[in-house]
Parts: sequence; C-alpha cells; structure tokens
Amino acid sequence: MLIEQGEYRNLIEIFGTKGAIRVDHRGEVFFVKSGETEWTRIETAMGRPIPGVPDTGFSRGFMEFAPAVVSAIREGKTEIENAATFDDGLKVQRVLDAARESDQTGARTLLLA
Repeated sequence: MLIEQGEYRNLIEIFGTKGAIRVDHRGEVFFVKSGETEWTRIETAMGRPIPGVPDTGFSRGFMEFAPAVVSAIREGKTEIENAATFDDGLKVQRVLDAARESDQTGARTLLLA
C-alpha cells in the first residue's frame, strides 16, 4: 500500500481581480476578496465518504454520482442532469492545454471556440 507523506494538499485555486476561490481535496469551497488575507468557507453539501477509503472529494463524489450513472445506464440515457458532458470535458481540456502552453512559453495563450 502506498502511503502519502505529509499533509495531503490536492487543491485548486483560481485568482481574479476581485478575489480568489479555492476547492480543497474534500470538495470544500473557500473564497477571499482582493486585499483580504483570510479565506472564508462557503457551505456546500459534501456527501458521504466511502468507508475505509481516504476522505477525498473523489470518494464523496463517487458515492453521490455512482447511483446516477448506474440509473442512466439502465435507462439508456447518454446524459445525466447537472453532470458534465463530453463537450464540457473537451472545453476543460482545452483550457488545461492552453495553461500548459502559456507556462512553457511565458506568454498568454488565446483560446479559440
């Protein structure tokens, strides 16, 4: 079994001109306004973790989402209400690719629709 060392810090932070938003490894959401130093937690429904599995956003998301996926498959559906679609995933991948390109070149990268 692979044991991670130190504090688990998988998170994403997005910074803008008016402040920032952060989502941590469990799915907790925080924001901070420009000029402030303390993050404020936004109350969100966290779902329940999988017993015996590290308490991450993945395990909690899986427990909430898996029944909807099974139901959609049984009903022959190709989309799930409020769930990302393939097109959504493609758009996210384009943003990630642009971020990598920008990091490598040190320049802004234009995203085309």
